[in-house]
Amino acid sequence: MSAIDIGSVDISLTEVVAGSWVSLAYTYTAGHPVDDTGCVKIAFRFAGDFGVPQLDDPSGPNYCSVATTGDCRIDVRWDLKGNTRPWGRAIYLKVMSGYLDRGDQIRFVFGDASQGSPGWRVQSFCEDTFEFKTYVDPFATFMFKELPASPELRTVSGPPARALCIAPSTVLVGQSFTAHLKLEDRWGNPCGSPLAIEQPGLAVPGVTTATLVDPATGLSAESNPIDVRTSQPEPEVVAADFLATMERFLESDICSLAHPFRVFRRAGLPTPPHLFGPVVGLLRAAGVAAEINFHTNDPDPEFIRLCIEGGVPLTFGSDAHNLYEIGEFFPHLQLLREAGHNGDPSEVLLPLE
Repeated sequence: MSAIDIGSVDISLTEVVAGSWVSLAYTYTAGHPVDDTGCVKIAFRFAGDFGVPQLDDPSGPNYCSVATTGDCRIDVRWDLKGNTRPWGRAIYLKVMSGYLDRGDQIRFVFGDASQGSPGWRVQSFCEDTFEFKTYVDPFATFMFKELPASPELRTVSGPPARALCIAPSTVLVGQSFTAHLKLEDRWGNPCGSPLAIEQPGLAVPGVTTATLVDPATGLSAESNPIDVRTSQPEPEVVAADFLATMERFLESDICSLAHPFRVFRRAGLPTPPHLFGPVVGLLRAAGVAAEINFHTNDPDPEFIRLCIEGGVPLTFGSDAHNLYEIGEFFPHLQLLREAGHNGDPSEVLLPLE
């Protein structure tokens, strides 16, 4: 079956705005003839919030239509679990009462707006390669063969709808600092790179905020609280306060602790390796696991190594801020190897109860 030409696919669009309503034509052209009850299957990743195709209400959202040049009809079925994960969602285009000859086409329109439908709502997050992964069963044996190349759609952010301002949480009196203004579309997708804006030093100690305005759009945002201090606390004081806070926190009936040292980086301070051992001891005493988490975080292999040696179980957290990040654990496994663990990950992970 691998030696035959199973056809090709084209789509009418190559780029769409995240969360928008579109009308997109998917056209399959048969290579080898597709027998009666044979099938074309379009599979999508399960992690997506695009509109579910429907063929019952021509004026409703996500209405889709199907047509063919072949001497047959096409039966359509949407199956939430119609293919192997992660490409679990699938549309089946089944050839009935005839067959597709070489060169015959199936045209499936996502968001057919010809009868009043607003179209098909595409996913709300940006992605370079939203793929219409296509499989064909030309012999009606339910043995599908994947096309060598399936069409891809690029999803980009829409126009800026809001601004976010991020500033250092701690600065010294009179010390200039850089704040960043980030623009997002209505779905929270970033619109370009954050704008870095240098801020003059603040003269009065205390807690304040900064407000930045984007010159191109006029969008403005107030920053996080900024603690303006007359001097930096001594490292010993910072360490003692950190461990005391950690100990109290671990008493709050949690099962796993994520990125405990990220607070130092966000305060513009180096991560203190001498605190790795005491934190491992607190985790072990509290019966709390350590989570490996890479979201705006760079876990230290040495801390993970000490956790493993100290008998502190680990958990993996993708901390997904986009649907396509769910369950992305390759960096976690790489970190385990950097920490010296080359065995089965289940040996050091918190067991499921």
